[in-house]
Amino acid sequence: MKRFVPVLVSVLIVGCSSSSRTPTAGGPSSMTKRTAAKRIWSNPTTLDSLIQPDVQRIISRSDRVRAFLVGEMVGSVTDSISVPLYLGGGAGYEARSGSTELSRTQAEKLKTMLLDVHSYQRFAKECIFEPTVGYVFYSGSDSAKAALCFGCFDMIMVSNRGRGWGHFDPIGLDLTHFTADLFPQDTVLKSLVKRHEVYR
Repeated sequence: MKRFVPVLVSVLIVGCSSSSRTPTAGGPSSMTKRTAAKRIWSNPTTLDSLIQPDVQRIISRSDRVRAFLVGEMVGSVTDSISVPLYLGGGAGYEARSGSTELSRTQAEKLKTMLLDVHSYQRFAKECIFEPTVGYVFYSGSDSAKAALCFGCFDMIMVSNRGRGWGHFDPIGLDLTHFTADLFPQDTVLKSLVKRHEVYR
């Protein structure tokens, strides 16, 4: 865990952008088609280095998964009750949609993507973290939330059992498509899919 804290802080401060801002150098939008096509990702050695084992268990054993679109950041938040998404350190976010429950097939696909070490790469990018979507995993009395930014493909997980984070560039476009299918009328997701398709 000594390694996790400073990296998480850098993600929150440097982070990524999920809305209309253009990511700066280092994010997906800085790559040409040719570069993206030849990209060989440097994956983390283990998933435990990104997501604490207890959080992995909550996700893998979850029997319900819900998704909601994330809105504006709310300043000076001190708990996880007052806002739909709370990441700690005063970082809370409103929802800009109602939540939708994933089918069993959709939930299993999402869990497979998020719990595969090959879904992540090791290098940070220059962006502002603005989550696009929040996924909530329910397992008995435990739950875990995954905040995903589709501007730069960064993720932060929080739960009552621990935390997690990761740069999910290797599956970024696939996960953006997956989420856009859950919210087919959302113009922000449509715009992000179109932007990232250029660098497929």
